[in-house]
Amino acid sequence: MEQLVHGGDWAGYRAQFGRDALDFSANVSPLGLPEGVAKAITAALPTADRYPDPLCRELRAKLALHEGVPADHILCGNGAADLIFRLVWARKPRRALVTAPTFAEYAAALETIGCTVERFILQAADDFAVPEAFLSAIDDRVDLVFLCQPNNPTGQLTPPDFVARILQRCTACGALLVLDECFLDFLPDHAQLTAKPLLGSGDLLILKAFTKLYALREKVHQLNSPDLNYVWRFMQSSDHFYYMATKWFSDGDVHSYFNPYGSPYEAFVNYMNVLSDFEIQIQRRLEAYQNKQAVPA
Repeated sequence: MEQLVHGGDWAGYRAQFGRDALDFSANVSPLGLPEGVAKAITAALPTADRYPDPLCRELRAKLALHEGVPADHILCGNGAADLIFRLVWARKPRRALVTAPTFAEYAAALETIGCTVERFILQAADDFAVPEAFLSAIDDRVDLVFLCQPNNPTGQLTPPDFVARILQRCTACGALLVLDECFLDFLPDHAQLTAKPLLGSGDLLILKAFTKLYALREKVHQLNSPDLNYVWRFMQSSDHFYYMATKWFSDGDVHSYFNPYGSPYEAFVNYMNVLSDFEIQIQRRLEAYQNKQAVPA
């Protein structure tokens, strides 16, 4: 079976073994399709006989209002990985800098064009945070820098003031800074952490995505309960998904130091039990909240 780096080959597994696999190789939501998304898809079925707008005009207009940036600054793609590859193929950098460990798709895209990939090794002694020395690794030879914010798989967040300094360094060296904020919106203070205020002050591109646990996000934010918010943030740690993973790569080794589980299956059972309990708590509190709102004054 061909080995795939990003996500599991569930179709190939089914064809070879005649059954579906428990696929832990991609950290997608185990809760299924959100109800709102299902309704939107159903409502769009009458237009399924034609290609969608290639420029995504309506989507970009709504995203512009939500993100607070001009619509002509937004480019939509089929997931963040699609945009990463398109960016690399359009920019064609000769030398790029990434941290290690980080999201594997950056290097995979860069290597398709023969780009030299410089890896800045993050240290366990620093809790895998991006250190001051990262600035020195950006020089006139580097054309492009990928920085994951917060980083995948370490979960480390680079302070916004340090991100600003990294952008200044990239600008001075003529390098494009690609800041991956696909996980940032899960943080309650994401509005204060985003690099969007830096747009226009340097050569900066920000990646965002509709991703992961959005099936519960709206309900959690509606309740705005400190204890639920705490659990919500904890459950989105990438550690959980690496504990459940059966497909290991070099960045998975980071988690072997402190994995409390004896097997991926044990990690999966524990996570799903916690997730199920969490979903029940949210639903109960949401019903109580809605009943309270419905009581006439």
